[in-house]
Amino acid sequence: MLSTPWLAAKEAMLIYGQLRECWERGIEEILLGGIVERYRNSVQTQQILLVSDITVEDCKDIENGMTKCSKWLPGHDLAAGAPQDMPDPDGLQADVDSFNNWVERIKKRRKK
Repeated sequence: MLSTPWLAAKEAMLIYGQLRECWERGIEEILLGGIVERYRNSVQTQQILLVSDITVEDCKDIENGMTKCSKWLPGHDLAAGAPQDMPDPDGLQADVDSFNNWVERIKKRRKK
């Protein structure tokens, strides 16, 4: 029989995988504004001015978010001495909120 902590960890890993996909899509659609899209043969160069507002903070948020998500993806083995405590539900929610805040910050800035 599976233990509750094991099921919670498995669910958290799934959520972190989906959150990583959100970051990837957010880079493509929000940060780059669709200028570059996966599997599209063209780059929308006439929209390049849109990305002139990208900040160091935007980039650091991406790096931090993607790193956190990757840490908990299945198939990413942690170093033997590394702490392996899965974030609790509040920590997971904070990571989701970080992504949502990043999206909203960029959208708000670009409405001006």
